[in-house]
Amino acid sequence: MVSHERKRAISLVLILVAVAAILIFKDKGTPNDESSALDVTGDTVLLFSANACPSCIEMKKRVNQLESEYEETISFLTVNVNSRDNQELIQKFNVRMIPTTVFIDKNGKEVKNQVGLLPLDYIRNEIDNMVDGGSMDD
Repeated sequence: MVSHERKRAISLVLILVAVAAILIFKDKGTPNDESSALDVTGDTVLLFSANACPSCIEMKKRVNQLESEYEETISFLTVNVNSRDNQELIQKFNVRMIPTTVFIDKNGKEVKNQVGLLPLDYIRNEIDNMVDGGSMDD
C-alpha cells in the first residue's frame, strides 16, 4: 500500500511537471495583436499551431532552428489558433488544420500554404526559393 504522504508527493510532482510543460511550450512568438501578422512586410513564415498539438510542437522546433539561420532575411511568426485574438488571421489564411505553415513573399503575397509536419529540408528549400524570388511550386 502506498502511504498518504507518498501519494501527495507524487501528485505534487505531477502538478509541477504539468506547469513546467505549459511554461516550456508556451507560444513565445504569438502576436498579442494580430495586426503585426496581418500587415506582414518582407519575406515571412507564419506557423499556425496549438500548444497541445504534438506535430505543432515539433514544427515549432524546426521553425525555431531555421529562425536562427535566417534571422537577417526572414520574419517568423507563430500564431496560436486557440487564441480568440487570432481568429481574423486564421480566416484570412484559410487555416483548417494544424500545423499550417504559410510562406509570404516580400510583397505580402501568400505564395504557399502547407498543412502538416514538414521536413526541415523542405522548409529550408521553400525559404531559399522565397528569398531568391523563385517559384515555390510543389
